[in-house]
Amino acid sequence: MRPLPTVRLVLVALLATASVTSCGGNDTFPRAEFVKQVTANGVTKPVAECAYDKIKANKTIMSELERVGGPNQNISEKASNELAPILARCLLAAERSTSTTTTTSKK
Repeated sequence: MRPLPTVRLVLVALLATASVTSCGGNDTFPRAEFVKQVTANGVTKPVAECAYDKIKANKTIMSELERVGGPNQNISEKASNELAPILARCLLAAERSTSTTTTTSKK
């Protein structure tokens, strides 16, 4: 089983992505662009998709992503603090779904 990345490491990866200008017109940052930017820094696609699905209804985070062009170093501390526990839950869920447990029975 591989070690679970720390939330701080994941946040650094998210915040270190290059700023990309998004297509305007609505108040929801595009899912495909979010996943692309997040996975470019080593976060797995299922974790990135999970995080997006959990934040898509969060107006604070979505408006911040729109404002700064995605999950990058310019995101506000408030949005970052809201995003951290969401990412942690997604990381834990992904780790649980990929880990295998072995059981032994005594005869």
